[in-house]
Parts: sequence; C-alpha cells; structure tokens
Amino acid sequence: KCSDTLIDKGVIVSPCGFTSTALLNSKALGIRCLSLDEVETLPWLFKDFTFKQYNTSYKHFDFTVIPDKDFPHKPRAFDLVNEQGETVSIDDLRKIIGNAIRENKEDQLPPEVGEKKETFRVIVPKLRIIDRESGVERSVKYVNTVVHKETTAVEVPFVMQEYKDPTSENAISQLAVANVDFGFAKGKFVINNKIETDGEIIFIPDTDKPNKRIENDDE
Repeated sequence: KCSDTLIDKGVIVSPCGFTSTALLNSKALGIRCLSLDEVETLPWLFKDFTFKQYNTSYKHFDFTVIPDKDFPHKPRAFDLVNEQGETVSIDDLRKIIGNAIRENKEDQLPPEVGEKKETFRVIVPKLRIIDRESGVERSVKYVNTVVHKETTAVEVPFVMQEYKDPTSENAISQLAVANVDFGFAKGKFVINNKIETDGEIIFIPDTDKPNKRIENDDE
C-alpha cells in the first residue's frame, strides 16, 4: 500500500504483537511496528519529525505605470497622487503593491525554494499620474510589477516534553514543541496531547517585554 500510494513511511499497529519474521521484514521496508499502548502517546508520532518553515523575502520591485489614456508627450518626470491629492512615493507604492500581491496570491504547497522573478498586473484604485512639466494628468489603469524574490526553507525539529502528576508520576500532558520564526512574529508551535481530554494545536508568541524593576525607597 505504501508503494502504491507513494507514501515514504508506514506504521502497523497490532494488539497481539508481531512475529520475529514480520519485525525483520518491516524493518527492511522502513515500516514501524507498534503495540496499542505505544500509539496512545505522542513520542512515536514525532520521532525524528521536523517542521519545515518557508520564508519569502521580496528583494526588488520594478514598476511600469500604465495610464488609462496616452499623454500628448511621454512625461520625463511625473508624480503619483492618490484620491486625497497626496503624493504617493515609490516606497508607498511598493507597500501597496506588496500587500496586493500577498492578499491575492494563491497558496503554493510547497513553495519553490530559491530566487525567482514574477510578473504581476496590479490595479490601484483612484491613483493618478501627473506630468510635472505640462501638468496634464491621467488616471492609472494598472501597474505592471516585476518582483524579484527569494524563498528559503528551514527544518525546525519538534522537541518532546511531558508533564507528570507529582503524586503518582502519571503523565498529565505530552507536548511536541517547535520554535518558529515567521518574520513578523516569533514563538512556539505546540501540539498538546492531554491524556484525559482532547488535544490542541496552538501558537504561543514570544514576548520581548522587559521585566519591571521594583524599587523600594526607604524614608
């Protein structure tokens, strides 16, 4: 079944155990053999398991602003203005284009690792282009954007943790924890297997808040 479905790892669980021949054959095929009590805990599932994190950084943007109508003469210098009449800088336009790309980008699983160049056509509502010399203005139809980006992949291992009842040494909860960095947020990705209740998957962000210093003034 593993070969037919292209699955690279398999696990067989038996309530009655396995013969020595079955154990040898399964080991040769890379299939794990477990008893029922072994699969009630997390460690067997996360043995040598890693969390693969992809990070994409946008290195450079090339813009071509397309007006809704041609200018009488191609502007040698121009300004971009929003609907409030405020000048839109190149940095502002880069942020607008970047946000539009992120919001409309289809998920790619997994993303392609390495450097890549992509082309987008982005519509920015109520944006105008003004010729600095003549003062002639046009509405912006769309902005052609060439994005130079780089995607990297980092494997983050899960670390097993277990909390026990100090009075009985019985396990209360088992955790699989991976430290992740999303750029905009850092923290711990936690899979919590509560023994007596259901499990949960949570993200716990790191806090950089300094500890408050308490001072006593003796009078």
